Amino acid sequence: MESPVPAAAPAAPSQDERMMAALAHGAILLSLMGLVVPIILWITQKDKSRYVAFQALQAIAFQLVRLVGVFFGLGCYMATIFSTMFLSAAASESSRYGGPPTAFFIPFAVLCVLGAFGVACFAYAVAGVVMTLMGRDFRYFLIGDWVEQFVQAASLGR
Repeated sequence: MESPVPAAAPAAPSQDERMMAALAHGAILLSLMGLVVPIILWITQKDKSRYVAFQALQAIAFQLVRLVGVFFGLGCYMATIFSTMFLSAAASESSRYGGPPTAFFIPFAVLCVLGAFGVACFAYAVAGVVMTLMGRDFRYFLIGDWVEQFVQAASLGR
């Protein structure tokens, strides 16, 4: 009776691979230009290092989701600014001098939520930097699974 041969464990990423993966996640600190770094890393490493390619592709997807979230938040912010202006203009003359209307504070609340979203995204990307520097397989919540399915579907199509 033969014992099953265990599958070979994937090789640990090299120091260079860990640095490139960390760079892909850390590029979020460069704002919009930070999207270019993981794209370049993915293009140059997709055939050389599965680890770097996967981490860079995740960073691209995460930054695109963050970008959409920021634009959505800014749209909400602008909508609340304009609606507050129109509400203030529509208010009666007597209520205008009693202090700012309550709706005046809504844009500031939206701005605070937008700021918290940005800080959370940066903190999550820094966690990705730390994990990849340690050579661990970092995955963003939901995005990591989606990217893995995308990579598997693309590899089947080759």
